[in-house]
Amino acid sequence: MVTDAITTQVVNSSAYFFNNTAQLIDCKCTRGAESTLFTSSGMAAITAMLSALVPAGGHIVTTTDCYMKTRIYIEEHLSNKEIMVTTIDPADVEALESELDNNKVSLFFTKSPTNPFLRCVDIKRVSELCHRKGALVCIDGSLATPLNQKALALGADLVLYSATKYIGGHNDLCKE
Repeated sequence: MVTDAITTQVVNSSAYFFNNTAQLIDCKCTRGAESTLFTSSGMAAITAMLSALVPAGGHIVTTTDCYMKTRIYIEEHLSNKEIMVTTIDPADVEALESELDNNKVSLFFTKSPTNPFLRCVDIKRVSELCHRKGALVCIDGSLATPLNQKALALGADLVLYSATKYIGGHNDLCKE
């Protein structure tokens, strides 16, 4: 079908073909996350994750380059729920180490690459530091996509992707 659309039409599919059971097991068990949850928006995923993983009295460390609505939610709403919030520069690993040494951090949350400055966080290093102190690591990988950054393989515990960003052509998807 020929159209005057500026982007190639996306065809949704839920049928996948595997040559054998081993390929299916490889796809489901060894190449991806332990489990996946789809939500109606990236913010729905973030708020659900934070509500589930950061208890009252918990402490979250986030970075200045997170998506602004995420930072507002963390800094304004979570702090009202008796959750301590610390915001650091994404490149300041020493600040993260200090927070981990001086507080019981529940979760480190950042975007990588960051938005709008496109700074990459050393996911392997921050994961090692956080895990030594019992903190979880969550990376918002929306700009990198799962193809360009393997945050789970680098040690992150959770990865979030907003399908309306880079994966979906920044909301340029067409429906027929």
